[in-house]
Amino acid sequence: MISFLALNQDIGQVASRMFVHQNTVRYRLRKAAELLGGTIAEARMMRVYT
Repeated sequence: MISFLALNQDIGQVASRMFVHQNTVRYRLRKAAELLGGTIAEARMMRVYT
């Protein structure tokens, strides 16, 4: 999630930087959101990472 936010939420750049497929990034973001109890787009979720 930190890479996702640091790279302006660009899944393509995150995948390239992490040497994984874009779908892997999407899956991991979805799983992280489930664990944290919200979506990454929610303002309250952004506060956790800033």
